[in-house]
Amino acid sequence: MGADAGTSALIFGSIIQGIGAKHQADAEKDAAKFNARITREQTGQEVARIRAIGRREESTNITRIAKSGVRLEGSPLGVLAENAALVEREALQVQRAGMMQAALFKARARNAEAAGRIGLAGSIIGAGIGGASLFGTSGKGAGTVNA
Repeated sequence: MGADAGTSALIFGSIIQGIGAKHQADAEKDAAKFNARITREQTGQEVARIRAIGRREESTNITRIAKSGVRLEGSPLGVLAENAALVEREALQVQRAGMMQAALFKARARNAEAAGRIGLAGSIIGAGIGGASLFGTSGKGAGTVNA
């Protein structure tokens, strides 16, 4: 009876360990998904902020040029266009970096989910193998001869 209880405890413990690993992986997956969502939101806010600052600066520059009496053609217009392009380039770089970071978090979520499934399956298989090997050595399994 002691061997049967030990075998049962081994099997049960292995399965519980696998369930714990699955829960841990699910928590990591949820955290990674949350981080991906927050990163996307923050990236969108940062891009909007950069563009708003750029528009304000452009308006200020246009007002200053207009007050100075300089016509908006040629060199001043080129400077304004170049500044607008630089602002947009910065916004796009921030957006690209944020989307890459969010994609990395999503990949981590997928990896955690897969690791959880593999851990649970491995513990169930390990429990079965461990139980079979202990059962086989307890004298009650197949291949033993009772005289």
